[in-house]
Formats: sequence, structure tokens, C-alpha cells
Amino acid sequence: MVLDNGPIHHAKVVKTEFDTWESQGLSIFYLPTYSPHLNPIEILLTTRPFVRAS
Repeated sequence: MVLDNGPIHHAKVVKTEFDTWESQGLSIFYLPTYSPHLNPIEILLTTRPFVRAS
């Protein structure tokens, strides 16, 4: 399971279940706090000029 850094994913309730989930064979990974290479829109926004409505 890949988790972002949303507050719910760092809640005590979720963290207490990690051991249970891992014992059932589930791997848990957190995304880095800022990962533009994992977000396709970031690539688009950095390669295309912005168009403003006037």
C-alpha cells in the first residue's frame, strides 16, 4: 500500500494497525513529502507555458 502524507495516514489508529497489516503480507510505503516526478501534472505544468484569460 502506498500512502501519501495526509493527516489520516499518520493517525494513531492507522499506525497501530501497521503491524497487523504487515503480518498479513501487506507492504506499506509512504510517498516523499514532495514528489513531482510521481505527479504527471507537475511535468505538464513545467513544460507548457501558462495561458491567462484576459
